[in-house]
Amino acid sequence: MIEVPDVSLVAILPEVILVLGAVAALIVVVSSADAHRWLPWVAGLTVAGAAAGTAVQWVDTVEQGTTFSYADMIILDQQTVVARVILLTVLTLALLIGWRYLLELGTRGGEALALVFLATAGFMFMGSSIHLIMLFLGLEVGSISLYVLAGLGQQSRQSDEAAIKYFLLGSVASAIFLYGAALLYAGTGALDYRSLFGFFARDVIVFQDGVLTAGMALVFVGLLFKIAAAPFHSWAPDVYQGSPAGIVGFMAAVAKIGAIVAILRLVQVPFADLLETYQLPIAAVAAVSVAVGTLYAIVQSDLRRVLAYSGVAHAGFLLTAVATGIAGEVQLLFYLATYVVTLVAAFGIVALVEGPGSAGSALDGYRGLSRRSPGLAAVLSVLMLGLAGMPVTSGFIAKFGVFTEAWNAGLEWLVIVGLLATVAAFFFYLRVIVLMYFEEGEGEPTGVGRLAWAGLTLSVAVTLVLGVYPTPLLEALTAALG
Repeated sequence: MIEVPDVSLVAILPEVILVLGAVAALIVVVSSADAHRWLPWVAGLTVAGAAAGTAVQWVDTVEQGTTFSYADMIILDQQTVVARVILLTVLTLALLIGWRYLLELGTRGGEALALVFLATAGFMFMGSSIHLIMLFLGLEVGSISLYVLAGLGQQSRQSDEAAIKYFLLGSVASAIFLYGAALLYAGTGALDYRSLFGFFARDVIVFQDGVLTAGMALVFVGLLFKIAAAPFHSWAPDVYQGSPAGIVGFMAAVAKIGAIVAILRLVQVPFADLLETYQLPIAAVAAVSVAVGTLYAIVQSDLRRVLAYSGVAHAGFLLTAVATGIAGEVQLLFYLATYVVTLVAAFGIVALVEGPGSAGSALDGYRGLSRRSPGLAAVLSVLMLGLAGMPVTSGFIAKFGVFTEAWNAGLEWLVIVGLLATVAAFFFYLRVIVLMYFEEGEGEPTGVGRLAWAGLTLSVAVTLVLGVYPTPLLEALTAALG
C-alpha cells in the first residue's frame, strides 16, 4: 500500500494566502484599467488573511503542540509562528512606508506587489522547513523574487547593475548551499533534520570525516551570504545602493529573517550536538563581520552604503547569539525582530527623502533635514540611535542580551570585539544626526503620506517601547521556544 504523506493546510496557511494574494494582484493588473484603486484592497486583504492564518497556526500549536506534515518536511511549532509574525510585521511596514513606490510604478505596481508576497512566502517556508530540500526551495522562491525586485526600477542603470550582481552572487551562494546538502546526504544518507540529528547523535566520531565537515560548512556559507555576513557580504553595498529605494528595506529585512531562522533551526535540530564543531568558525565570522561592517561604514558617503555595512555588523551580532548554540535562541529572535523593524523604517526614510524609485542616497542630502522636515529628522534620529544600541532603545536591550549569552558561553573575546565595534559605530550613526541638526542644507520639505507616517510611527514606537519595557516580548519568546 502506498503511504500518503500527512497533508495539512494549516501548516502552510499563511503561505497559501500570500500566493493567492500574488495571483490576485496580477489578475487585477491585467484585467482592470483602474488597478491602482484595487491594489490597496488586494494588499490589505492579503496581509490580513495571512495574519489570520498565522493566528490559526498559533492556536493549533497551543492545542496540539509541534506537528509535522508533508512527509515530515514542514514543522509547525511556536517558533515557526514567531518567525511568520516577524515577517508579516516587516511586510506590513514595507507596504505602508513604500506604497508610494508601488503607485509610481503604475501598471507594474501589481507585479511588484506580487513579488513582495512571493518573497515573503518563500522566506516563511525557510522558517518552517525541517528538510534541506524544502529549505532550498524556500530559499530560491524568496531569493528569485528579490532579484527581480532589485531590477524593477528600469529607469536607473544602477538598478539593473544591482539586480545582476544580486542574481549572480546569489546563484553562487545557492549552489554552495546545494553542494553542502549533497555532501551531507552522501555522508549520512539523509536530508531531513531529525534523521541527521540521529546520525550525529550516534556517530559523532564519524564527523571527523572531511565530507561531513565540508557539507556542514557549505550549508552555513550559503545561508551566511543571505544575511550579508563577512566575508560573504560584498554584494550588499552595491545592491542596497542601486535597488529602488522604495523596496530595498523590505529586501534587506526579509532575507535576513529567513536565513537567520533557518540557521537557528539547523542549530536546534540536526547540529544540536555539534556546538564544539561549529562554535569557533561561527564566532570567527561574527567577529569579522562586526569589525568589517563597522570600519567600512565609517568611511562611506552614501547613507544606503552606511546602512548596508551596518547590516554586515548587525549580522555579526546575530551570529554572536548563534555561536552560543541553543542557549542564545531567545536573544537571537529578540535581536532579529527589533533590528529588522528599525532597518525597514530607516530605508523607508531614504525612499521618502530621495524618492522611492531613486538609486543612491548621498549623506550631503541630509544636511539641514531638521529644518526642512523636522518630523522625518526626529524619526531618523531615533532609528539611528536604535541601530547604534543607545540606552532606552530596543537596540541596547538586544545587544545587551546577546553579549550576556556570549559571555556566559565562554566567548569573552567575542563580546570585547562587539563592544569595541559598538563604540566605534556611534561615529557614523551620530554623524547622520549631526548632519540633520547642525549643518546647513538646501532642498524642499519632504512630503509624507498618512500610510508612511503610520509605518514610521509604529517603528519608532517599537524601538522605544521595547527599549524601556522589553519583558513581554522576551517572556513570549521564552515561552514559545521553551
